[in-house]
Amino acid sequence: MKYCPNCGSKVNNSNFCPTCGVNQYGESLQLRKCPYCRNYIDKKASVCPNCNRQVKTPAIAWMVLIIIVLLIILSCTRTHINDKGETEYGSIIYPYPDSMETLITLNEFNMLQFGMTEEEVWNIIGGKCTRIETINTDSATDVLYGCNGSSSTYQMTSATLTFRDGKLKFIANFGLE
Repeated sequence: MKYCPNCGSKVNNSNFCPTCGVNQYGESLQLRKCPYCRNYIDKKASVCPNCNRQVKTPAIAWMVLIIIVLLIILSCTRTHINDKGETEYGSIIYPYPDSMETLITLNEFNMLQFGMTEEEVWNIIGGKCTRIETINTDSATDVLYGCNGSSSTYQMTSATLTFRDGKLKFIANFGLE
């Protein structure tokens, strides 16, 4: 039986103390608790060495993905102020020009449900949107698509769709009517 050099608690077959998180050498590492067995594990671990279960990707990965989506949407917004100080909307701007023939409406967007397959989504929209990025992690593959939107008011509208392992996981829209 091993004992923690920091707090004296029993340390079973783990390299980290379940009470204080210090490793067997008395060094404090960047640790987090396993969501399953609640033992301390290395913050970068994808599998818990204590219970051998796969631990999820930290929420920071999702936050980064959401920020990227919002930056893409905001960078595509364009209007023009005329001499009278009025906002004019010129011709439609397609943020995803390689899929201009596929326009998503607000009604179609509202029909989308989390867990749908890509094929189910493309059938509702009437075509495939532009693949923006693929993110591979130890536990999943996320694919981000950008869709041109349909609006009578706004010059540029769009929607973003994120699929995790082939199932719809996240949706957002800008200006759909």
